[in-house]
Amino acid sequence: MREVFRIQTISRLAWSIVLLALLLPAAPVVAVDTATVTAKMLNARLKEVEAATSLDEETRGSLVEILNNALGNLESTRSNKATTEAYIQAVETAPEEARKIRVQLDRDIKAEQEVTVTATKASPFNDIERELLQEKANLAAVTTKLDDLQARLASATVRPTIVQQQLLAANQDKDDLESQLKLPEVEGELPWLTEARRWAQTTRVATLRSELSMLDHELLSMPMRVELLEAQSDQAAHTVERVSARVTILSELSTQKGSAEAEQAEADAEAAVSDAAGKHQLIQELAEDNAELTRETSALATELSEINERGVATAKETKRIEESFRTAREKLEVAGLSEVLGEVLRHQRQTLPNQRKLGKRVSRLEKTGAQSALRQIQY
Repeated sequence: MREVFRIQTISRLAWSIVLLALLLPAAPVVAVDTATVTAKMLNARLKEVEAATSLDEETRGSLVEILNNALGNLESTRSNKATTEAYIQAVETAPEEARKIRVQLDRDIKAEQEVTVTATKASPFNDIERELLQEKANLAAVTTKLDDLQARLASATVRPTIVQQQLLAANQDKDDLESQLKLPEVEGELPWLTEARRWAQTTRVATLRSELSMLDHELLSMPMRVELLEAQSDQAAHTVERVSARVTILSELSTQKGSAEAEQAEADAEAAVSDAAGKHQLIQELAEDNAELTRETSALATELSEINERGVATAKETKRIEESFRTAREKLEVAGLSEVLGEVLRHQRQTLPNQRKLGKRVSRLEKTGAQSALRQIQY
């Protein structure tokens, strides 16, 4: 069902882009020579302006600002052209990249075995903790990647409308500037000012043209880029699932090993107290102090075990909420918002945990975990 939603979404997106291309008016072509304005020319004039002693500070400042604007226009044009080339390349390469990711993901799913970890029940507690910390770091990295891909996908759903608005605005700005270029020169104006203003207008027109081309290719390449993002997102989600499973296994091993070692230490400490009976008073006091510390450590291990269990449960609930959100979003993309679907969404909203209570619970768990870790270090 998820693949059906995805295909329908891409299809609707492609049709929207085609309609946008048909509805937007073609940009009129006005003869404006942009090739003659170069960065070398502008930088040379800037040096002349800075060295000229006949210019007052106001005129010099205006010239410097206009010439720098022209230089900025040239840089924007260069950047727009580079982005356009990337979109053109995406049309050619993204479908094949998405296909390869899908093929590899299918192979991984078919060939994958049960999730395993290096540590075992017989491993020392420190070895288990070391591997657990490494897997948690891996989980944080792949989760960040997945969140970024999903955010980019969410942005892509509204991007066509934004691009349409940007196309209309850029086209209007270009028409206005091309009209200004046809106006006669201002009488009595300093020739350098007239020339600099013409250069700034000319380079701005070139920038707007490159922007229009860039936005057109963004729309044309969007279905291919969205297809690739979805493939990458599914692959990242699969990785997150596997790493999460390893974290869960190691967390359980850590809890079991920690509890077992704490219980053994407590038993050894109690035995030491018994052995110290009748011996020197200092030995008895040390044995009793050691037993007390061991009991506290055992209680700490139990407390950390409970925190880990709640953490695993919270992670599962988070995954359920995220999957529910993604499913709802896909349904909205395909069917739009209806009264029935709205009622379903309201019902789902009621099943979500209270945000304020959940925030307090997370804060409380973080504080408890920090205090427990500090006591563990102290012991």
